Formats: sequence, structure tokens, C-alpha cells
Amino acid sequence: MLGIIRQGLALPEIEWPKVPRVRRPEPEAAGQVDLLQAVLKTCAQSEEIAPSLLAGVSDLQVLVDAKPTDRDKLDLPILRGWRRRLAGETLLRVLEGKTVVSVDPQTRKLRLTSHA
Repeated sequence: MLGIIRQGLALPEIEWPKVPRVRRPEPEAAGQVDLLQAVLKTCAQSEEIAPSLLAGVSDLQVLVDAKPTDRDKLDLPILRGWRRRLAGETLLRVLEGKTVVSVDPQTRKLRLTSHA
């Protein structure tokens, strides 16, 4: 074991393995992910299924981080088949500003309102 460590230490820096840098999401992106989580929960509740069956936080983060023109091309389960029909389209419309999220004062539930 010590021999392997010595070999590693003897390598020139150029031969060291590349360690990917972890990018911290922008504060705005974190808020957008939170918003999408709330919308996802609303969609899941209306179908009486668990939100985790539709998408995870990492999928929502990928959606938020993608360029608006590239979102539709992403290879995410939430953007395919029944998941897209139940929630994916709504999530995309929220990110595009075509669906507005508000709270219904009577029911205190989220209300999704589509615009053009």
C-alpha cells in the first residue's frame, strides 16, 4: 500500500487525475427548484401519486440549469411519456413564464394558471 502511495506522490502534477469542480447553484436557481418542487407536488396530488414517481430534485435542478432553448431536448424521465403529460409540460411552462403559480385564498392550495 505504501508503495502505491509513493508512486502516486512521484507522479508529475500534469499526470494527476482531474477532479471535477462542484458547481454551486445560483441562489435564484435554488428558488426555482423549490418552486418546481411545489408545482410537482401539486401535479402529483391531483393524480394521487407520490411526487418522487414523477421526478427527483436532481431532475428539477437539470431543468433549471438548462438553457431555455435546450430544456425540451433533455433526456429526463419527467419529459417523457406519462410523466411529461402529468407534470413535465407544466414544469416547462412555469419556467417559460407561460404558467403562473399562486395560492388560492379559499382552499390555500397552489393554483396554476396558464397564459398564452
